[in-house]
Amino acid sequence: MPFLRFNAMGIMVLMDNIPPAGGENRFRALFKKKSIQWLLLMIVFFGTVAALFVSNDRFSKDFYSYMIFPDLKKEEINTLVRVTIDFGNSKKRAFEGSVTSPLIAGQALRFAGEAGGMALKITLAGDVAEIDKVQSQGDKQWNWYLNGRAESRSILDVALRGGDKVVLKYE
Repeated sequence: MPFLRFNAMGIMVLMDNIPPAGGENRFRALFKKKSIQWLLLMIVFFGTVAALFVSNDRFSKDFYSYMIFPDLKKEEINTLVRVTIDFGNSKKRAFEGSVTSPLIAGQALRFAGEAGGMALKITLAGDVAEIDKVQSQGDKQWNWYLNGRAESRSILDVALRGGDKVVLKYE
């Protein structure tokens, strides 16, 4: 609210801001202290960092749920591929189906999971992260074997042929 005031030469001057009665208001006095400003800045900064970590965790969980398989030319072959999943607690699930060639081992696992109603997560690096809510963690991992031999290759890189046996073990 504008107010009138006399300047040093005695001329009346219209002023725009009336200073609050009793000096500065409490809100401005609070923010004039440097320590309070830094404290508020730190709270905002760490809150932002925490929000980024939470959103990154959500993103990575969603990212694992997508599996990328290349589109390959398919040919029907009249042979079978067997996929066995060993949960390590005497629980095993086995699936067998005819092969369309070429079939990637990860695709065979995905088809077995769909047929058995099991959730499946494979990382983009080709590591099995989770099968039917059993996650690779700590000293226990999902390892996979092709025709009885341990595989170190990505499950997303190995093409299967008719008669192949894929075994996944939680060990």
